[in-house]
Amino acid sequence: MIHKPVGTSCFSFAELRAYSRCELADADAVLLENHLASCAACRRALTESCGDETGPDWLGWASKPETQFVPSTDRVGKYLLSREIGRGGMGVIYEARDEETNRRVAIKSINAARSGRGSCMRAIQEFQTLSRLSHPDIVPVLDVLSHEERPHLVLEFIDGLPLNRWQNHRPIDATLAARIVHALAGAVDYAHQQNVIHRDLKPSNVMVSAPTPELALAPDAPCDVKVTDFGLAKIVDAESEITQTGEVMGTPAYMSPEQTFGIPDQIGPAADIYGLGAILYELLTGRPPLVAVDPIRTLELVRNTDPIPPLRLRPDLPKSLNTICLKCLEKHPADRYPTAAALADDLAALIAQQPIKARPPGLIKQGTRWANRNRGLAAGLAFTAASLLTLMVASLWFAKSQRGLRVAADLEKQRAQLAEATAKAQEQRAIDNEDQTRQFWRNSLGEMDQFYQVLGREMGLGVRSPEELRTRANRLVISLYGDYVRQLGPPEAWTLSDVEAVARYAFMARETNGMQQPSERFGDAVLALDRIEANSLEKLQPLRVRASLLERQARQAKDDGDFETAAEFIRQAIDTATRIISLTPMDPNSYRNASIFAINLADIRRALGDRDGFLRTGQMAVDFQRDGAMRLSDDALARFWLAERLVHYAFMHLQVGATDGIKLLIDEAH
Repeated sequence: MIHKPVGTSCFSFAELRAYSRCELADADAVLLENHLASCAACRRALTESCGDETGPDWLGWASKPETQFVPSTDRVGKYLLSREIGRGGMGVIYEARDEETNRRVAIKSINAARSGRGSCMRAIQEFQTLSRLSHPDIVPVLDVLSHEERPHLVLEFIDGLPLNRWQNHRPIDATLAARIVHALAGAVDYAHQQNVIHRDLKPSNVMVSAPTPELALAPDAPCDVKVTDFGLAKIVDAESEITQTGEVMGTPAYMSPEQTFGIPDQIGPAADIYGLGAILYELLTGRPPLVAVDPIRTLELVRNTDPIPPLRLRPDLPKSLNTICLKCLEKHPADRYPTAAALADDLAALIAQQPIKARPPGLIKQGTRWANRNRGLAAGLAFTAASLLTLMVASLWFAKSQRGLRVAADLEKQRAQLAEATAKAQEQRAIDNEDQTRQFWRNSLGEMDQFYQVLGREMGLGVRSPEELRTRANRLVISLYGDYVRQLGPPEAWTLSDVEAVARYAFMARETNGMQQPSERFGDAVLALDRIEANSLEKLQPLRVRASLLERQARQAKDDGDFETAAEFIRQAIDTATRIISLTPMDPNSYRNASIFAINLADIRRALGDRDGFLRTGQMAVDFQRDGAMRLSDDALARFWLAERLVHYAFMHLQVGATDGIKLLIDEAH
């Protein structure tokens, strides 16, 4: 996204080049066009740098002010304009007559300066798309022409109303709604067979030739519908897309969940199935499936919230129609109808009062959906039970030494039993959901970490056998981490939490039980971390995890007697710590960690008999801490850490018999 205020500065060559190739989003293109209108230098640079790609016609459009198009005459080419029949952000639609054939047509005039070049290109794409479609329920584009430096689309004239105006927010008869969507599904299936995906199905893009409906129009009333406005259509076999990655296109209340992320490659025929379901929902209830006070909140609802079942809003609806509608509106594309033809078949069966093939979701799937929508609550119930059960064990030990805690322990036990029963029910519902299982382990480990910290504080209150309690708690936490690490899949699917869990499990297992670090999982953790760091905009936390992994790998290599490998790991950790300092220059701990890594490297150089390397890396440790103290001159802790490092460096000189610089180091430390 370009954030350059209009008129304040010129644009770069890369931005002008992207503009000339139609690679900018509409908002960015409009910003650049406004600048071109007042900047001769940029217009000249665009022409000289981008050659013929800009096109003189387009430069003329871009230099014009953003005013709505009004034709200077009552004709466009061979078409005589009659009246204006519609107006929107992209332009105006007129009723006209072809003077050669005396045929009534509709002309869509695209306002280039207002809509941006992307919209003009979509107008051309709409004509190219519809030129390959010939279906009685699809409004054809008859011609495309340029008039007064603006593109115009000539469409077949439909003597009727858009579906949303025809319905006028009133629920209609269930059978009539099924007939309408059945006809639309046939047209959409035909388009899909021609490798065309509409991507903007909504009531306003459906034209109706029928009587105005009353509150309950007759089921067999005549009703002719046609799909129109293929301006956002996607040709599956095309080599390029006008819509750019990250640009959300469509109307939020009727967009499928996958469309809200703006990734064209993930949008297929299932998006049109969702659009048909949204149209059916509105015909049955008089309202879109999901809508909020603004587009951003509507997109959030579409992604994360299931619509209210139509049967709940209209108890008189057939259950089969409710099932068909909700199947179209499934969040995951794979859960919807596989094709528009399959949807049409079920609607035909319903109209004929025959059984449909779609089935409502079972109890397990409903439970999984509830858990997915309420992950915090579902995970909290399960993991609170585990925490309460663990705390109950600790409470029983306290009760042996303090009689007054017995009542509290009994109450805690009852609560834990109730929470455990609830957790088991939630876990059973999520048994077939891999993502839910992974979330269970993450939260479980978090709860156990909190318990471990609480237990350490509680043991300071005089609990008997604290070592036994600590051992049991450690084994419990290590067992949970072990179960979590073992159930991890391939590293391509790991998250940053998974990487941290592997590192923590290896460290706790080694420190508590003397177990060797699981080297194969450590290698997987490094691969996963490389992928996460490459794909994440947030760099700080992955860098911190990488530094921790490298330090633990160095410790393992050092314990195995491989000091050269340990030194290489520590050097990488120092490089990582330096990157962390560049991101958090005002955090004293960043300098402290880098200094500690340098001291670890110094110890390894000494073990290898490298006296000069020992002192050189010790100086590096001092330099890190000195930089921190200078940058954070008002931080007493940073100055204390510098003094501590200077004294340690003086001791390093004493260890190798280099006494010349000891006094200077001690004086600086003072």
